[in-house]
Amino acid sequence: MHAVDRAQERMVAEQVVSRGVRDPVLLQALREVPREAFVSERHREFAWHDVPLPLDASVEVLPAFSVAMLLEASELRPGHRVLEIGTGAGYLTAVLSRVVGLVVTIEWSATRAGPAEERLRKLGCRNVTVLQRPPTVGCAEAAPFDAIVVSTRCMGLPTPLLPQLRVGGVFTMSVGETQRAQRLLRIRRTGPSAFHPEALGPAALVPVLVRVADAQPMDPLAVPVTHLRAPDTSPAAVLRDVCEPFADDFDAVAARLAARVNGSQVVLVGGASDGTRQFHALRARLTRRLLEHEGFDVLAIDGDVEGAASASDAPVASPAWSVHNPETASLLQWMCASASGSRPLTACGLDVFARIRSLRTALRHMQIQDAHAADAARSRYASLTPWQCDAEAFDHASAMGRLGRMVPALAGRLASLHARRVATARVAGRWYADPELVERMRREALSHYVEMLRGHPEAWSMRNRHLADALHTLQCARGGQARVVVWTSGPNAGHAGATEMGARGEASLGQLVRERLGSRACLIGMGTHHGTVTVPGAWDGAPQVRPVPDAHRDSCERLLHETGVPRFLLPLRTLGNGQAHAALATPRLQRFCGAVYSPESELRSHCYQTSLPAQFDEYVWFDQTEALATGPA
Repeated sequence: MHAVDRAQERMVAEQVVSRGVRDPVLLQALREVPREAFVSERHREFAWHDVPLPLDASVEVLPAFSVAMLLEASELRPGHRVLEIGTGAGYLTAVLSRVVGLVVTIEWSATRAGPAEERLRKLGCRNVTVLQRPPTVGCAEAAPFDAIVVSTRCMGLPTPLLPQLRVGGVFTMSVGETQRAQRLLRIRRTGPSAFHPEALGPAALVPVLVRVADAQPMDPLAVPVTHLRAPDTSPAAVLRDVCEPFADDFDAVAARLAARVNGSQVVLVGGASDGTRQFHALRARLTRRLLEHEGFDVLAIDGDVEGAASASDAPVASPAWSVHNPETASLLQWMCASASGSRPLTACGLDVFARIRSLRTALRHMQIQDAHAADAARSRYASLTPWQCDAEAFDHASAMGRLGRMVPALAGRLASLHARRVATARVAGRWYADPELVERMRREALSHYVEMLRGHPEAWSMRNRHLADALHTLQCARGGQARVVVWTSGPNAGHAGATEMGARGEASLGQLVRERLGSRACLIGMGTHHGTVTVPGAWDGAPQVRPVPDAHRDSCERLLHETGVPRFLLPLRTLGNGQAHAALATPRLQRFCGAVYSPESELRSHCYQTSLPAQFDEYVWFDQTEALATGPA
């Protein structure tokens, strides 16, 4: 099997089958239609990623799962006659042609219709007719159709098309005035003038709007909800009964949490952003409680391992203020003062490969050789997490092509620097100079730096496996009994197997630690409904304050907001299998404000699906939060 075929097969398995699509005809069509044929040459290396990609300045190509979601909702069968509105590049059209008997596709742009028709002809799609005309005209001469599929977002229901649907047929579309408000609708014709609408949950189709003067305005939230992922407000009362409200006294809530996790060997703590004051304040107080009263002796941070031999040397993290800020300053000062006591405390980074220093070194070299490629690299490094699927992250692909030619030499240089660091660590007797860890890292150093510099989503899982290995080595170096608090991001602290990242084969640090320690690992998450957040403007950039809008209607954050309780603990591990567990186990969207946060593209680039009780053991809720101050304490 060729590399392209393997990539195509993996795309279908990890992005489509893993999310529940089972139609064998549709899956085979997705395997056969080459998505790379519909994207621009400079974006071709990303063709199999779970992200919309541009063909040109006016056309985006949907990800495979968006195509599968839309077509599976259309209940297609071989021999069906289908009308598609919005040909675009023709990717969805080509998939349709392999599923049904006849496709009539409408493209209202003359500059797109011709190239799309030629593309489809080259792929052998002989059962497709491309028509260039206004979208609401449809194709009455070929009606009635078994299905009508609108592949772009609509502002309302294009009612002139409904008479072209046969009785029993379905009309599938995405409705919503904004990207965040999009919802997938299926409208079934039940009689000559009777139609039954169903809301099928959130959608993220391309942001090309169908705006027509005679469209009937439609509120997608007023439509009866039947899909698994649709929001359900009734569980809010159940959750209100099981949650544990707390006042604005973080020491008291930290003591309560610490008592519950006391039996754990490793506690991972992460919030829904790296720049929220409440998350940092509670995390610092919980950590001190565990170190001072519960027998924990190590604070391990998701940052570079160098420069952190003791509590007096705080690890290097990115952004730097995610560790060095007024909310955590008192904890680090207390640890420094305790370092010479009877039970010395340790603060260290876990990243033996020193990603932050390595990227800074690489970027300095790129800036000298090709400044535009360096800018493109910073853009991509800001999205080194697999859920951040935003086409904007690929805007500099041509420059990234030039970067690709620099990667082998840069990776070799970084691997040499890594070997030099390890040799220094061996002389100094550092814990990460363990022979077994050193040998494993030596074998993997070059491939690790290559993937890191390319900025592919797979680099996230690769790095997490190295962090998990380093954590295990750290514990072994302290007699195997070290009790560790780990600071990382919310998605990384949780179990990725409960999320759509896990369905794609991605692995989080929390998942890997849970697989090794079982119930002796405790995974703690924190979330919010709205407020403000501090984020860097670019990777490793200066901080800026951005608004955090109200959570999406189909998110777990919205469900927790609907309890009406401003702050509470949620003991997910002890919920059992009752109503509260069932309410939270339903897959819902979850938000993470990452290294770069854009509220405008939040649904596409900062949200992923999760089942909260399977993701975390404890969850801390703040309905409203504030941006983290980044000045001196």
